[in-house]
Amino acid sequence: MARSLRDQVIALAGVAQAAQLVDQIARTGEADPLALQASIGSLFKFEPESTEAVFGGIDGVGSGLVTLDQLLGSGGYAQLQQPARYLSGMLFLERKLAARDDLLEIIHARLKHAAFRADHFSDDLSGTLSSLAGIYQDTISKFKYRVQVSGDMEHLQDSIKAEKIRSLLFAGIRSAILWRQVGGRRWHLLLKKPTIQREVKQLRQEFTH
Repeated sequence: MARSLRDQVIALAGVAQAAQLVDQIARTGEADPLALQASIGSLFKFEPESTEAVFGGIDGVGSGLVTLDQLLGSGGYAQLQQPARYLSGMLFLERKLAARDDLLEIIHARLKHAAFRADHFSDDLSGTLSSLAGIYQDTISKFKYRVQVSGDMEHLQDSIKAEKIRSLLFAGIRSAILWRQVGGRRWHLLLKKPTIQREVKQLRQEFTH
C-alpha cells in the first residue's frame, strides 16, 4: 500500500471521524448515518486496493476530514475537546495492540466471521454492531488503559448506543493501524502540522457533500 502524505491524512481522518461519531452518540444519541456506515465498513476491508478504498472513497471519510481540519486549526478546539481526547486514546491503544500478535490474530479471525455473517445472514446493522462490540470487549477492552467516553448517561447506558460507541472505537483503532502502515507517526502531528493541514484542505475539496 502507498505511503504518501495523502494516504496518511486519509487514515488519520478515519481516526478523527470515529472520535467525532463517538462524541455525537455519547452526547446526543445520534450520528451521521453515512459517516457511521463508512467507519463501521472499514473494519471489513481486509485487502483494500488503496487507503481511500477502506472508507469507500474520499466521501466516506469527509466528516473526518472536517473534524481533523478543525482539530489541527486554532478555532473550535473547545467544542472538540472530547473528540481530541478520543483520537489520542485510540492512537495510544493502537500501539498497545500492535505489540500483541495474539490479539491481532483473534481480531482478524473474528472479524472475518462477523463479515461472513453480515454478508449472508443479516441486512440489519444492529447485529453487526453487536458482533463488533463483542470483539472489542473481548480483546482491546482487556488493556489496562481504556478510552473513557463522556456524555449523557441516558445514551451511555443504552445498550444499542453503547455497542455503536465500542464499534466506532474499534473502527478508529483500525484506522490508527492503517495510519501506521502508510507511514504516519505521532511526531508528524507536531513537526509536520502545516504540511498535514494543507493536505487536509486539499482533500476536503475532493469530497462531494
